Amino acid sequence: MARVVRHIIPADNSCLFNSVAYAMGDSSGELRDMVAAVVISSPDVWTEAMLGKDPEAYADWIMDSEHWGGGIELAILAEHFQTELAAFDIQSLRVDIFGQGSNFKKRALLIYDGIHYDVLVRRVGSDQQSDVTLFEPSDEAVMEEAMQVAKEANAARSFTDTGNFTLRCTSCQKGLTGQEDAVEHAKATGHTNFAEY
Repeated sequence: MARVVRHIIPADNSCLFNSVAYAMGDSSGELRDMVAAVVISSPDVWTEAMLGKDPEAYADWIMDSEHWGGGIELAILAEHFQTELAAFDIQSLRVDIFGQGSNFKKRALLIYDGIHYDVLVRRVGSDQQSDVTLFEPSDEAVMEEAMQVAKEANAARSFTDTGNFTLRCTSCQKGLTGQEDAVEHAKATGHTNFAEY
C-alpha cells in the first residue's frame, strides 16, 4: 500500500534545493543559479527590504553553497516550476504553501526540522523508483498523511529549535543561545565556528 514517507536528502547546505529538485525530477543542479538570476532580474519584486540585503549581494550570497535557502527561495522555485511547494514545519506543525492562489496544477511536499529540508513522497514499500512526488493541490488526503508524518517527527522531537538551542563559540568558548545570538556574535567578533552543546 502506498503511504507518505520522508525521503531523506543529504545534509549538504543545499537540502532545500535538492529536495525541490527531487520532487520536480530536475537533476540540473542549477537551482541556486536560477534563484540568483530571478532576484537580480526583478529588483522591484525582490527588494532590499524583502531580502535583508541588496539584490546583487543576496544573489552572491545564495550562490555560495555554504548558505541555506528558505522562504524566499521556495517562493521563487514555486513560481519557476509553476508548482505549489507545501513546507511542513516539524516544530510548529505549521504548513506554508508557496505559490498558493496561483492556480498551479501540482503541489510538492517538503518537511523542515529547523535546519534541514527533506521531501515527502508517496511510496509503495521501499521502492524509491515508485515515488510519487507531485500531487493535486486539492488532494486533502495527502496533506493529512503528510501532516501525520510531521506530527510523528514532532512527538519524537526530531527538530532543532533555532531560537533556543545552545551553542558554544569554538574560537573563544562563549556560550550562546539560538541562531540570533550566534549571528550577533559572529558580526561582533568575526568568529564563525560554533558547536551545539
